[in-house]
Amino acid sequence: MRDLVFYTCFLGSDYNWANLIPICPSETYPCYYFTNNMNNFNRAKNAKWTPIFIDVEIKHDMVESSFQSKIFKSCPHTFDLLQKHKYSCYFDSKHNVNVEKIEELVDFLESSDYSIILPKHPSKFTCIWEEFELAMQFDKYRAEKDKSLAYIENQLTTLSDKVKYHLTTQFIIRKHTSKTTELNELWYQHIQECGIMCQLSFFFIQQLYSDIVYPIEYQQCYCYCYPV
Repeated sequence: MRDLVFYTCFLGSDYNWANLIPICPSETYPCYYFTNNMNNFNRAKNAKWTPIFIDVEIKHDMVESSFQSKIFKSCPHTFDLLQKHKYSCYFDSKHNVNVEKIEELVDFLESSDYSIILPKHPSKFTCIWEEFELAMQFDKYRAEKDKSLAYIENQLTTLSDKVKYHLTTQFIIRKHTSKTTELNELWYQHIQECGIMCQLSFFFIQQLYSDIVYPIEYQQCYCYCYPV
């Protein structure tokens, strides 16, 4: 047994396309589903998750509801249920995960100086602008185009438009350390400046914390799911 917790979240209305209940990963490790939607709370409970109700207003706007969930993705250390464990595994509610493979990655973190693991992006981007252009094909990201564009241009005054690997933030394993907390909080600040396309902001965060960020292959230990 590792000191590991699994969690996901969905904040939003019944009509949001991302309103999914993944398979509960484990009966051994704690598995939390955070939501402000009572229908999802009940569905998650029926699917053997431990649901946690978040008492915030349901937003019917995709941008607003997406932003509500970013604190869970970026800053698990702010929630006692998650912070009390040495390791956490976050994944978007659109995914199912392979616990055995995740345990192997946790063991890797235990014996290394890395403290956060994310998957490589499946697209072979060569710079931030290619990732930005792909994001702009989606309505909810395009709604914040000017905000994201201003953020990128500001970051490029001190950081590079190129990294070795573009990463996706749909799956994150963390070892809870002081430096991980520092990364989490800075990332959340950047999300507020950049907008809800949090992979764009993590592009710059990873440059600042390259010594603790470890990339794995896309969907190495998770896959897309269907509603439960």
